[in-house]
Amino acid sequence: MVEELETVVDRFVYGRGLEREEVEEIARMRDRIERERGGGEDEEVRIKTGRGGLVDVEFLVQMLQLRHGHAHPSIRVRSTRAAIPELARAGLLPADEADALATGWAFLRALENRIRLERNAPVEAMEADPEALLSLARRLGYAGADAEAVAALTADHARHRATIRQIYDRCFAEARR
Repeated sequence: MVEELETVVDRFVYGRGLEREEVEEIARMRDRIERERGGGEDEEVRIKTGRGGLVDVEFLVQMLQLRHGHAHPSIRVRSTRAAIPELARAGLLPADEADALATGWAFLRALENRIRLERNAPVEAMEADPEALLSLARRLGYAGADAEAVAALTADHARHRATIRQIYDRCFAEARR
């Protein structure tokens, strides 16, 4: 009974792949989330919903799964972390981009989890306060002088976000063709 249900769900979800218009709709949904919940340039950086955040990785991975899952059953995995290498093995994502996405996603999840532990509450953003950033940097293992640790954390965060967004933009542009 469970296997039959799984087969029906797989056929429904992955049956034909996504058309260009459906890819565009996914991109529009992501743009709306970014506009409404991503924070502005002068606001604190949103770990999940901001540009280059966790939602970029999740939308990208799910778009590729929906678009190609009918032809590549191996990419039909539930977790983002497990899907990224499967997309690379299937030839749907270059290995270097898969590595960068996986590394960036892991960095952002570690950041989110560490802040959640410190605040004992759900996290939306990384604070800009140098003292809070120093505490966060130390807890994430950044060494060196205080200013160096904070600078290294913020540089890594900016680098991962930029890389994630670059890959997201490239993949969505390619899927729209």
